Amino acid sequence: MVSQSKHQQVQRMNSKVRYKSYKVGKHWVVACIASFAIGSGLFFQSELKSYAATTGEAGTTAVTSTSTAAIAAGETESAKPATTTTDTASDVNTAALKDTSSEIQSTVDTAKSTGVAVTTNPAKTVTTTPDELADTVASVKADYDQQAAAIQTATDTQTANNDAYDNAKAAYDSNQVEIKSTADGGWTDAQLVKLLTGKGANDKTDVTNAVADDVTDADLLAASDEAKKAAQINVKAGTVVTDENGNPVKMNQVIHFSDNASPSWKYNSVFLDPATGKWIDAVETITGYVAAKDAKGQVLADQYIEIYTNNIGFNPHNIQDVSASIKYYYAGTDEAANIDTIVGFGDLDALQGISIDNDYSTILRGSQIAVDQNGVNRSTNTAGVESWMAVGQVWALQKNASETDYTFYGQVKSDGTTENLKPVQFIGGIAFSIVVPDSPVKKIETAEYTPTTIQVTTKNTVNYQGAGTATPTAVPTPITWTGSYDATTDSYTWTPDQSTISVASPVIDGYSVSPQTATWNLTAITTDPADESLMVSYYPTPTVSGKTALTVHYVDEKGHSLQTATTQTGESDTSFTITPPQIEGYWINTAPINDTYHGNAMSVTLTYQKYGELPENTTTTLDIHYVDQANQTIAPDVSQTGKVGESFTIKAPTIAGYRLKAGSQPAVVDTYRGNHMAVTFIYQKYDVAINPASQLVNKFVDQDGQQIKDATTILGKAGEAFTTEAPSIDGYRLKSQSSVSGTFKGNRMIVTFVYQQLGQLPTNSASQLVVHYVDEAGKTIHDDTIEKGEIGAPFTATAQSIDGYQLLSNDHVAGNYQGDQMVVTFTYRQLGTLTNKMTSQLVTRYVDEAGHAIQPDLTQTGNQGEAFTAKAPNIANYRLLSQPTITGTYHGDTMTATFVYQQLGQVAVNTQTNLVIHYIDTAGHLISPDTTQTGLTGIDFTVHAVTVPGYAVVAQDTVTGQYQGNQMQLTFVYQKVTASVPEDDKTTDKTPTETQPNLTPETENTETTPSSETAPTTGVTTDTHPGTTEVDSDTTNHQKSNVSSPEAITTSNALATAGDQKLPQTSEQTNLVSLIGLGLLGLLSSFGFVNKKRRQD
Repeated sequence: MVSQSKHQQVQRMNSKVRYKSYKVGKHWVVACIASFAIGSGLFFQSELKSYAATTGEAGTTAVTSTSTAAIAAGETESAKPATTTTDTASDVNTAALKDTSSEIQSTVDTAKSTGVAVTTNPAKTVTTTPDELADTVASVKADYDQQAAAIQTATDTQTANNDAYDNAKAAYDSNQVEIKSTADGGWTDAQLVKLLTGKGANDKTDVTNAVADDVTDADLLAASDEAKKAAQINVKAGTVVTDENGNPVKMNQVIHFSDNASPSWKYNSVFLDPATGKWIDAVETITGYVAAKDAKGQVLADQYIEIYTNNIGFNPHNIQDVSASIKYYYAGTDEAANIDTIVGFGDLDALQGISIDNDYSTILRGSQIAVDQNGVNRSTNTAGVESWMAVGQVWALQKNASETDYTFYGQVKSDGTTENLKPVQFIGGIAFSIVVPDSPVKKIETAEYTPTTIQVTTKNTVNYQGAGTATPTAVPTPITWTGSYDATTDSYTWTPDQSTISVASPVIDGYSVSPQTATWNLTAITTDPADESLMVSYYPTPTVSGKTALTVHYVDEKGHSLQTATTQTGESDTSFTITPPQIEGYWINTAPINDTYHGNAMSVTLTYQKYGELPENTTTTLDIHYVDQANQTIAPDVSQTGKVGESFTIKAPTIAGYRLKAGSQPAVVDTYRGNHMAVTFIYQKYDVAINPASQLVNKFVDQDGQQIKDATTILGKAGEAFTTEAPSIDGYRLKSQSSVSGTFKGNRMIVTFVYQQLGQLPTNSASQLVVHYVDEAGKTIHDDTIEKGEIGAPFTATAQSIDGYQLLSNDHVAGNYQGDQMVVTFTYRQLGTLTNKMTSQLVTRYVDEAGHAIQPDLTQTGNQGEAFTAKAPNIANYRLLSQPTITGTYHGDTMTATFVYQQLGQVAVNTQTNLVIHYIDTAGHLISPDTTQTGLTGIDFTVHAVTVPGYAVVAQDTVTGQYQGNQMQLTFVYQKVTASVPEDDKTTDKTPTETQPNLTPETENTETTPSSETAPTTGVTTDTHPGTTEVDSDTTNHQKSNVSSPEAITTSNALATAGDQKLPQTSEQTNLVSLIGLGLLGLLSSFGFVNKKRRQD
């Protein structure tokens, strides 16, 4: 039998074995390549390849092996090579499906272009087999023909409707409307004419001061034309209002923001668009708000609104300012309507205000409305007006608009309270001061279309021959092919539900097999799906006896010899051990190789890697997902590959019925890295805004990570609290915490409960700690030391004193044994040598207040210790909230600078900020427990340094600032107070500045498992796809925040070890003066002392 271990596999007979060790992410991967031959007229080869592929869930690595073998001439009939057999290929049914799909799509497209409101229903799925595919295709064609006939009837009727409308519209357009103010309008004729003569969509022309002398004959004609095509936003009698789920909404129906902070509702067929004769649906959504406060500055509880059904609007309660968006769609469809609109805001009094936050052409203000310093149309009235009074109204003309965005501002008194907590707020509901004739209405026909998706189930079968009665039975694998029609390319394609089928050939004593793994690589096809089979052959294995010559080669990754090969001889079937020797300038991470001599000759190749060099470039697979806000797939995934290090740009495509979610980037620019990456574009359906949903998956595994119970899923809305409990499972006892509580965040979260089988001892109870001693170039300068201990037991690794070298890192590392193997590296500098410059990478991020990227990251590099400056650029439609410039010095491997922006026209939502205060000495050691305080973003704070016995604060002992972001950090530095000593007793402190040793295994980006055996850290993580959010449950010891405070700069190579409460250090010698300077610089850049109220546009 072949001897096999975790890190190597040696083939029998005359063989060559290549061992290659390299690191992928956090995982060591050892690859071996073996070939073997004997010389008795029989020749065969086998190549074994191994690679690591990181899956979507952190911490799992898949190692895949494939093998091929060729058999020389002279073999028997029972040992034929593998052959693949496919049923006769045909495209008859596929071609028929393409033709019938093309016909129904053409009928639907024609109907839509004619004006028919065609509703596409969810596809129905039909499952069939290759033998029954022809009958299924015939049934689908009959169904499509019936649907096409009904759609064609609607198209013919719509054509007649269009002709009637065109005739009526021509007569309507030929009349000239006289623009005259009504008796109770309060406006002049000149003001109304000028309001209607706007030209540019975003001119924002103020016509409030227009007089008769300003009006020309051309203005009168232009105003008449606009009056006949501009929609006046008013609610028609009998309008039905529905919520996000399509349920009816009643007048003054209450929605609490604690239940839904961004509610949305629809006014169905609410007003007519005179330009097209079509009815319009209006969808209103709350996009932001500022809660009202009492005289003590405390936020009032329970913000809510009452929805109006007789006007487009709502009544806010306990709210100071509120922003809303009204989007327009052609009634009964998802098609956005681009229309000219006349919007009117009334009942503005008591210092209330309104701002239109998107494009408009002209604006007309009442006599008691003025523009304040922030551009808000603010009432100067301190008493009150009625909604019909022009003095308290604001009118605007929007041209070719698909939505109206606005913000309503309440009155804030000098003591901070809001004067009117129930302001009447709406659009429309007030009469425009001119009379316009009724425009004709185009009658719209409706039709439905239900597509059919066909799924064909085939079988790929592996057959076996040549081993007599020991020959294995056939192994069939089912494959489901899903058909789809692409109207753009006019093609019908079948896509398999899996990309690769691999069936390992069973091992039979006395026989060799070809191939060792039966493999199919599956891709989309345009022919009919059919069954396939593959024949695997067995043949007798010849025996070999005598002595074996074993040759060991030592090469680099390119195969170049590093030292002379060695040869040793042994009796067949006796054991041998090869210990990889050290080669200067190179390293290898292979344990001693233990195996047995076999065959006449064997060859082992040890592959070393040069210090400071990365493995050869590999390819990265990039998956692109398209989902809605409920994380449901709305378009097929797309995959592409590229070389590691190459850049790529992915653009979000247009998907019918959907638009890219507000705030999402339309393109992603990044660099290929790792084995696998994913990009997810999130879309929103046109007619309704879906609340962000989150999914919590509970997994139940044993100590080896094997699933012992089906996973369960809990759904919730982002921001809601959850509690999930571990169930009792027969035959197992719970090892982790029995319950986990937290808050729904991101798209998907995972909680893993770990159980131990009753009567079984824990696996992997022992752990190994390997201690390396290297210089700054990574070269080994002292033999490694190895210690062992039980998992969970504490350990302390102490650096050894090495002649001629100075220790640069901590002189000890303490922690607990974890996993199979852990590594600690102590770094030294040779005495009398200069420090080599190391480079650092600075990544500058540009995010909104929710932490979402609004512009691609910028990466720059520099030598450690050199100064850098990062400046915030101007970004269209955003204004800067943080300081415009960040300066500092390069240190560590990677640093991050974050600039925070606010979208123009958006009202900032108050959030809580955590402020964590650290107390350290001049060496960076924690000398007093951290303290934490919280406050609302934008509120001032004052922090006083605590008194620590035996220490004095180095810099100022009081810090004031303003809460910003989700989390902020403040560090007070103390100096130890010592008594005076005689001059003879003074010693010079020559302790070198320390850098944190690299302690592995690292724990970032892994799925954390709750455990009652160790510190109670509950692991709740999101999928590791781009754009998802890291989640901490309420019981997690928080060490970082997903959204950095403005101007926060952190290094990514800082590693905290258990039992060592020391903050990360740089590799530079630190003295007291530089620490004080850096501390003050950190305080200034973190908390924005200069003009804390300033906001830059």
